Amino acid sequence: MAAWSAPQAQAGIVAEIDTALRLSLWLNNRPDTLQPHSSLPQAESPYLPGLIWMVPEEADVQRRIKLHLSERINSVETAPDVSRTDADNLAGFVAAFPATGRVVVEKSNPSWLVVNAQHDPVLKPGQRLVIPSRPTTVTLVRGDGHTCQVTHSVDFYARDYARQCDPAGNPQQAWVVQPDGLIRRAGLAGWNENEQDPPAPGAWIVVADPNIPWPDAIPEQVARFLATQGVAADMSPSRITALEPQPGNWVAGQLGVAGRPTPPRDNTLSYNDWGAIGLIQTPTARMASAGNAAISASRVYPYTRMTGSMQLMDWFELAVRWSAVSNRFYGPANFSGNQSFKDKSVDFKVRLLEESAVLPAFSLGLRDLGGTGLFSGEYLVSSKRTGDLDWSLGLGWGYLGARGNLGNPLSVFSPKFNARPAPSGAVVNAGNLNQFSPFRGRTSLFGGVQYQTPWKSLLLKLEYDGNDYQHEPQNNNQKQTSPFNVGMVYRLNPGVDLAVNWERGTTLAMGMSFHGDLSKFYMPKISDPVSEPVSADYPVQEPDWNKVATLLEEKTSWQVQQIKRAGSELIVRFQGADAQYWNAYVDRIVSVLHRNVPGRNILIFRIQSAEYGLDLHEFQVDRRAWVEAQTGYIPKHRRQNAVFERAAFDGFDYPQSDTLINRPPQAFTGNIGMYFDHSFGGPEGLLYKLGVAARGNWHFSPDIWWTGSLQYGLIDNYDKFVYPASNSTLPRVRSNIERYISTSPVIMPVFQLTHVGKLSDENFYSLYAGMLESMYGGVGGEWLYRPWHSPVAFGVDVNAVRQRGFGQDFSFLGYKTLTGHASLYWDTGFQGVNATLRAGRYLAGDWGATLDLSRVFNNGVKMGAFATKTNVSAEQFGEGSFDKGVYVNIPFDAMLTRSSTNIASVLWHPLTRDGGAILSRAFPLFDLTAKQSGDLLKWGPWSDERKTQFGDAADTFPYVGPRKSVFAMAKTDLVNVGRSAATTQFWGSMLWMGGVTLASSILDKSADRMAVNYGARQPMKSVETIGNMLPFAVLGASGLAFVGGDQNSKLTTTAYSSLAAGGIGLAGTMALKYVIGRDRPSVGNGPSSFALANKNNGNASMPSGHTTIMWAAITPYAKAYDAPWLYGVAAVTNLARIGGRNHWFSDTVAGGLLGYAIGDFMYRSHRDDTKSRMEWGVSPNGVTAYWKMD
Repeated sequence: MAAWSAPQAQAGIVAEIDTALRLSLWLNNRPDTLQPHSSLPQAESPYLPGLIWMVPEEADVQRRIKLHLSERINSVETAPDVSRTDADNLAGFVAAFPATGRVVVEKSNPSWLVVNAQHDPVLKPGQRLVIPSRPTTVTLVRGDGHTCQVTHSVDFYARDYARQCDPAGNPQQAWVVQPDGLIRRAGLAGWNENEQDPPAPGAWIVVADPNIPWPDAIPEQVARFLATQGVAADMSPSRITALEPQPGNWVAGQLGVAGRPTPPRDNTLSYNDWGAIGLIQTPTARMASAGNAAISASRVYPYTRMTGSMQLMDWFELAVRWSAVSNRFYGPANFSGNQSFKDKSVDFKVRLLEESAVLPAFSLGLRDLGGTGLFSGEYLVSSKRTGDLDWSLGLGWGYLGARGNLGNPLSVFSPKFNARPAPSGAVVNAGNLNQFSPFRGRTSLFGGVQYQTPWKSLLLKLEYDGNDYQHEPQNNNQKQTSPFNVGMVYRLNPGVDLAVNWERGTTLAMGMSFHGDLSKFYMPKISDPVSEPVSADYPVQEPDWNKVATLLEEKTSWQVQQIKRAGSELIVRFQGADAQYWNAYVDRIVSVLHRNVPGRNILIFRIQSAEYGLDLHEFQVDRRAWVEAQTGYIPKHRRQNAVFERAAFDGFDYPQSDTLINRPPQAFTGNIGMYFDHSFGGPEGLLYKLGVAARGNWHFSPDIWWTGSLQYGLIDNYDKFVYPASNSTLPRVRSNIERYISTSPVIMPVFQLTHVGKLSDENFYSLYAGMLESMYGGVGGEWLYRPWHSPVAFGVDVNAVRQRGFGQDFSFLGYKTLTGHASLYWDTGFQGVNATLRAGRYLAGDWGATLDLSRVFNNGVKMGAFATKTNVSAEQFGEGSFDKGVYVNIPFDAMLTRSSTNIASVLWHPLTRDGGAILSRAFPLFDLTAKQSGDLLKWGPWSDERKTQFGDAADTFPYVGPRKSVFAMAKTDLVNVGRSAATTQFWGSMLWMGGVTLASSILDKSADRMAVNYGARQPMKSVETIGNMLPFAVLGASGLAFVGGDQNSKLTTTAYSSLAAGGIGLAGTMALKYVIGRDRPSVGNGPSSFALANKNNGNASMPSGHTTIMWAAITPYAKAYDAPWLYGVAAVTNLARIGGRNHWFSDTVAGGLLGYAIGDFMYRSHRDDTKSRMEWGVSPNGVTAYWKMD
């Protein structure tokens, strides 16, 4: 290794720019840059991939960020285990290089640049182009700043160069900087090897050496800085290492044909018989990347399984399954004939620990959750990769550990873990979580290995199965002669796998899976209208505005309603403006306007739409910035935002405006097409209906319209629908769906009159009447509170409906009901996760709540799941026990070559039952006001932004030190709590809270009387159920956010504060319960019964533990996101504990105050890392725990 002295690259061509022109034009004018000189040695030929575009203004930015990088390297806090000598050497290495001002160009091919003008920079006077001579080496940089140059070879990769420089070393990963500025991480070890491009001549390789333990952010930032330097110049020949194969250093699988190393490969993931990532029968700890989905089918006698799996997060896998048992009947012959037994189930897997050089990955999973429990099981599994071999070892409970050759390690906590109730298998118990007994009973090891053969498409598998097939559920025992299963997977193409296995020693099994990353679905819009050519010149003459309007309609398929000119602004108003990917529409509109609108005095284009009479949203386009971005490449950090989203504009009246186009809105709109309805997950398998549909809208005014639809069914199989006899007393509000499908081929699903309006900019309402959906007609109304660009919205709908005739005409049946819900919508801001909570009265008259959780990816793909629990018992509900489902929505925009607003929906809904059935309304206000979100421009086609600029980084670096230990953080928190308890402010606050609690005790008896009178009524029972679950839901969500988030993100820090506050709140509550010893209301001794400091006070009443934990856990979020409405959510827990007679009113007041104080303390303690101490204060608004900065 040698210290670096920063020699300059040998410049083949250096050009000073004196006239503005595009890079493509400059390259085409210099043919000597496009091909090697035949008269020159290869090393002296111009090397176009290493082209350097030097912009003086960028040098200042790079110099500033380089200084920050040097400061981080020299900071002891960044990497306390790195020696100061190594840190000084690396800092010196960085300091030896100048700030060049290089701006990375996407491609240096002039033909490509001409076609992709947005990536073709405009070169300006004072800038410089450098095309170096072709290097012959690759340069490695270690964590101590020492370097090594190796002769380039087309057959070698980053790991090969690293081993040439240090054969005895053990580097784990590196960052490869290609001559064109592309940076990619490269795994160098057997456990993290990934598919990668070979380094080109002149590439830099920044190696992460485990002996110099920098956090990953340091070598990555060094690599980004080196990308500004261009190619790594050749050193003197005496300092270059000749590349020679050293077979003794290669791990298994790295030497290919004729001694050449095989290309590095990703760890190939495949799906097991259960449709989850795994081996054959057993799971592994592996996870696909977020957005992946798969549909799998397998057959191993007597089981046929179809599974849909979704990777909602990088660390969370969800699977839903439909299973058929061919040698068991579904039910009595007079009910289901000879139909085989069907089982529905849900699995999930959570990654607990990612793999490292030393430790394996660990995942925890549950199988057959929410089904009959016949195949239920739990597991903890680890996976470790060694090159082409991927090993797994796990411990299984239930079905996965039915061999039972090991005891239960959890029995050390309680003997209850030794026994596991046998699954009843009764259909009526399907989905009943009361039957759930996880991690109980004896266990068994399972595990195996997957081998990636030299043929990329072929995997071989061997596993040890922990199940005992001679004791199968339903007494369906199967012959087994070996616990080992073997199999192979052939990857037919990147999205299709075929599997053949030999299982149990006796049985041939086969499977197929279709899989892909839905978050990366993308289809070029080659069938869309093209944008008008964009020139930096502005037109002079006034256009024919009718022709402009016609051209706008051709580019968008929207109707132009009005065009106005007001001062320096041109306003265009559309009708029917809707899109999935808005950016392309905005660009096409602006290209038309810029090409036709004269003069530089029109500086702003305003693109507006007011659908259904609601003025919600507009795009404002800075014309100059937009033109600059379209006519030349601008580095990201210097780009001005050209398009803005703005909130509702009140009306369309502008003083001193000039109306150029004014067209009446189109009264009638309609379309005819095919439709496909389906239901999947019930015992019938896939139910479907295919037909022709016609839909129309007639606007009497912008905010009053009629909607109608007609459908003609061509083919369906709903005659297979099965509704088992049950003891349910619920009216058949949904379960007679087959009669609605089969009674008439021509149906009218919707015939509705609707009016919407705004009470204010944040409050919306709608009124509607008619045939509201295929099964119900009536009247209803909705109110929605949705501030502009707010992550939270709240609404209420109330509907009086009557069941429609089976022919879906204008007739009605006898059943009628009142239904409605209060709905809370929350965009969490965490990786696209959205949550919707609805509570109210359902169609069957049952009361309850529905929770819908989903993730939306940047290309608009949405994956989600929902569950509804009402006051209907599992026995009344029937099979499934409660309503639930999983869905995937894929925008047609992600799949078609032409833009579309349609969405393909795939729904897994296990059963159509009557409990938890909700009215399907045609125009929910949350959908109508989607533009109120203010983030339409964030959705777009997937793109792989391959190159980033060093100057794109912020002036301040993110935290790059070692990950903080949770235990160390908890220890610090406990110490701070102890210190605060010794202050006079603390005890003063305790006295204040005690006084408020004492005053609130006046209401104890009256609140308890209300609980006695109303507690048994259904609304209060629903509140009690929800309120009791809320603390656990908040803590669970905080746990997931903390595990899955970036350490120093706002959400992750807040999540930790929430978890810590909940834990401290629990401890504080238990201590106070022991001291106070107050009897609960249900005991009957009145509010004045106390047993101070009694050892049996663990279940005492004051303070309320649920309330303390809820307020403690929710307060950090309310503070961090300025969301005081969350305290209203916390108050639901107070009401639940009072209504269930679990606590007195004053108990919940004490719990709320204590929880708020603890939550505020934890929020403030983790908001700033500077030296601080906690103090307490009392104000007219309450008690506050705050940090004083030293």
